[in-house]
Amino acid sequence: MKHVALVLLAWALVACWSVPATADDAAPAKPAPPKAPSPAEKPAGADKAPAPKAEPPAGGLTDDDIKKQMPPALYQRLIAPIVADLDQAAKQAALAAQEMAKPRDKRDQAAALGYKAAAVPSYASAVEKAKRAIKGVQKNTLKLDIEVLYQQPATDKGVALCLDLAAASLRTGDRESAASWYQQALRLDPKNDVAAQGLERIQPRAGGR
Repeated sequence: MKHVALVLLAWALVACWSVPATADDAAPAKPAPPKAPSPAEKPAGADKAPAPKAEPPAGGLTDDDIKKQMPPALYQRLIAPIVADLDQAAKQAALAAQEMAKPRDKRDQAAALGYKAAAVPSYASAVEKAKRAIKGVQKNTLKLDIEVLYQQPATDKGVALCLDLAAASLRTGDRESAASWYQQALRLDPKNDVAAQGLERIQPRAGGR
């Protein structure tokens, strides 16, 4: 009997060893997916779009560039008066902008218009002096620089103020003042279509001015 029991035990052991492995036992373990880094672990700026490249400074022509091209005495005679006019006009235009930036209930519209009107003669004077300066220098490059730095900006700013003042005059029904401002704009820039068309519309009612 003892011998039979040992044989049965041996068969049982062989049967256990010969059972095929299950799918779970046979498949190799899959590697765990990589853990997403926490915000603290992410490199700085990983979620941010790349910063745009800074644009190069506009640069451009300056008053110092003009000084370098002229003898000091000639600069003082031709250019310094233009700079003084432009500075005076800029101060008046800045006062107008300050006034218009106030809340509507605290804004003095008449004062703002007065500042704009005070700036126009300075711009007009700068334009005329720039034209004389262009005639008073020999180098063509210097002539162009004076036009670009002084004459054209003074023209553009003066015309813009004249058109603003003309529009303000029309809002109050003062067509004669509007016509006068359009005429001043055309003296600064005879080819300005806005001023020419505005004057054409109102001139018959402004007594032919």
